[in-house]
Amino acid sequence: MTQILNNPVTQNTQMIATILPGSSNFHAVGYNERKVAKGVARLLEIQNFGALGTFGKPTPDELVQYLQDYSSRNDRIRKAQFHVAFSCKGREMSETEVLDFAHRYLSEMGYGEDGQPLLVYSHYDTDNTVHRINIQKRSGNTLGTTGIEY
Repeated sequence: MTQILNNPVTQNTQMIATILPGSSNFHAVGYNERKVAKGVARLLEIQNFGALGTFGKPTPDELVQYLQDYSSRNDRIRKAQFHVAFSCKGREMSETEVLDFAHRYLSEMGYGEDGQPLLVYSHYDTDNTVHRINIQKRSGNTLGTTGIEY
């Protein structure tokens, strides 16, 4: 699902939010980490992964294992990965502005809960794009967007 949203901070900038397919194996972690290894992306944020990363950058396998272990607590959700990409045309917004937008958007969708594992990557090989990976909160394939104004 793709949405085109107006950014209230910079009225002329349109943001595109693309909700990508869920998965049970968290393949988005590998996708983003391969881009990091090629030098065309970087990990901007890692939140709520316990002690993982305390003494160095966790491996992609460690990230996936943590997400799988965490999501196994809710047996009603078959595809626990929630992966969304936010982008704007060219470099109309800074990386920080896109990141702030992504946090606000997902918080209003109910994905900003304290304690929820979260990975955020920035890509440099496409227009100003931020990918956010976290845990699907509810079963089913639809997300409500009522009341979100950007």
